[in-house]
Amino acid sequence: PVTALHAFEFFNAQRVFDPYAGWGDRCLAAMLRGCKYYGIDSNQHLCEPFQRMIKFYKKEMRPGCGGSSADTRSAQHSHQNQIRVSAGFQAEDLISLNFDFDFDLVFTSPPFFRSKEDSGKGPPVGSLAEQYHGSRTCFAEFMQQSLVPVVKFCFMRKPDAWVCLYIPRGMKSELEVDIGPCRMELPFKLRQGGRFCDGAAVESSIFCWNARFGRVARQLASNVQALRADRTCQT
Repeated sequence: PVTALHAFEFFNAQRVFDPYAGWGDRCLAAMLRGCKYYGIDSNQHLCEPFQRMIKFYKKEMRPGCGGSSADTRSAQHSHQNQIRVSAGFQAEDLISLNFDFDFDLVFTSPPFFRSKEDSGKGPPVGSLAEQYHGSRTCFAEFMQQSLVPVVKFCFMRKPDAWVCLYIPRGMKSELEVDIGPCRMELPFKLRQGGRFCDGAAVESSIFCWNARFGRVARQLASNVQALRADRTCQT
């Protein structure tokens, strides 16, 4: 959860929406930082692990983080819950319901797919880097029926909020065709991304979009770009 903690601190996040929650590192980071958090994941088998993790780490939550829940039965959760997880649901299905989470940051990691930009030998373009239970396996279907609609929903709901995706560089390029240019790449050192069965690496990073991209967002992006340029010169 270290990378997520850095991101939450960087954006001063208070309410994090994570539509592809995965194994729970961003959920754990939110608990440790004291953020409100709502995560969704298609894997219904993650409900019990999330429940155990939330229960185990609840004592480490900062003051103000009260109730928590991990639910596979209903998309509706109590407003009193600070940590909320819906496992066994597709994110695009839940945002079409009465979505009631007032996020100020979207930080998530969708399934990794191989694209034309990925180097090295490997399976066909459009293949999943790693298998995820309940996830769509067709790249075009996942992009057009899940990731693109979810990002556009976030843009519409909170145009000033940053939408940060930890994804392969090739997926980022494909996504820009539908949602517009990435505004910022976070200068965080990350472990190498998911790998295909033959060991071909997927180059990944945290890419950030901002729908309105007003003065404050532009200044932040400019500062990050300068920082990245400085680090490049030092290396």
